[in-house]
Amino acid sequence: MPKSSCQHTDRNAVGRVCSHLLEHLDSAYTQRFTGVAKAYDLVCSQCAREPNAIDTRLIPICLDCFQTIEREGSWEGILGSPEVLISTRTDLHFKHETVDLPELADLSILDLQPIEGSAASWLALTTTGSLIEIDLLRRSVRTVAQVPRDALEFDGKFISETASSLLHGPHCMLRVSANGEVAAVANTYGQNGVVVDLSTGQVSMRLHRDDYHEDVSAFPLALSDLDGRLVVIHGTEWNRLDVSDAKTGLLLTQRQPTSYEQGEASPPHYLDYFHCQLSVSPGQQFVADNGWVWHPLGVVTTWSLPRWLHENVWESEDGESKKSLCWRGYYWDGPLCWIDDQRLAVWGYGRDTDWLIPAVQIFNVVNGEQDNWFAGPKGAMAFDEYLFSFDPKEGTAVWYLATGERLLHETGFCPTGYHRGAKHFVSVLGDGSVLVSRLVQG
Repeated sequence: MPKSSCQHTDRNAVGRVCSHLLEHLDSAYTQRFTGVAKAYDLVCSQCAREPNAIDTRLIPICLDCFQTIEREGSWEGILGSPEVLISTRTDLHFKHETVDLPELADLSILDLQPIEGSAASWLALTTTGSLIEIDLLRRSVRTVAQVPRDALEFDGKFISETASSLLHGPHCMLRVSANGEVAAVANTYGQNGVVVDLSTGQVSMRLHRDDYHEDVSAFPLALSDLDGRLVVIHGTEWNRLDVSDAKTGLLLTQRQPTSYEQGEASPPHYLDYFHCQLSVSPGQQFVADNGWVWHPLGVVTTWSLPRWLHENVWESEDGESKKSLCWRGYYWDGPLCWIDDQRLAVWGYGRDTDWLIPAVQIFNVVNGEQDNWFAGPKGAMAFDEYLFSFDPKEGTAVWYLATGERLLHETGFCPTGYHRGAKHFVSVLGDGSVLVSRLVQG
């Protein structure tokens, strides 16, 4: 390895920076990817404006000096792109089958979610507020409940590029418990929602949050089965979440007010954070929140669900398990998915929406640290042995988490969702049929 050219000349060089940054370690810098793996240089604003001259101005420096510039300087953008690693493996492919379901022909679907505990069933929400169970094994369709028409606004058509950028997604969002007993529906960028007991077809709860910037904050909504009790996690104010029994509506997170009026002192545990898209880990241990703070700055946060319900009712505000994983200017409600109960995959690399590049960051939610990241994935994500990314323009790709390599890429294929229990993807074709797709080897 070459020796560093900074003041630590006895050390090996681990990175390169332009000479101007070495003179002023606390300057603004641009991250310039070399196109080789994830390697990057750091260059000042002047050099970033003269990209053809950068290579002549780079100096190899030691790890301490490189990290000092990153820590004390201010990040202001990205040049170039990291390398997308492509595997030579060729034994994986998608197998597609079209399933005819004539009962769907006249239905307009707003959202579709898997019933994870079933063999191959899905729950669909239509523009008339009907909740439809689609059983792909029996190839049957049946209405299981009706959301009251006065509860929500159902206008708006299904958009398949869910969460690929801000304000994309269905006009209404649907959540369903793993056992298929309860569903929750809310207007994505509205104030209202309902919880429906699918065994009776009756509304067990009406949900409501305040109107402070709800038009740019996805309704915080998730269902969980914790210790044999079905609960719904839902936004009640812009900066407050509550947990209720999904069958009875009983509030399980009773606590003092979390807001205050002008001229009043802020209450204890006050949280200056807009709750947005929620996701619960596979083992029901952690909650992920894809929200934001002023100015605005997107912040993905996580905390322990068992601690919240059994030990500290303030865990979602400032509990000891709460972690802030990453911060991105003007970007929130983007794609994320759980790898397991301790790791969360978050889409996008960069610190501002104007500079985000297609990539995935893997975070350990116990310690809040980034475990790894790699370039390439774009769009919504799912994980089941492999990481899947699917985007209307890019198609669907399969990624090997340990190395960040892309194992398979099929353009023109962008499913609506993934069913972990059945291990298949479903695409609603709109003509009374659905495309069922499976990843197969060989």
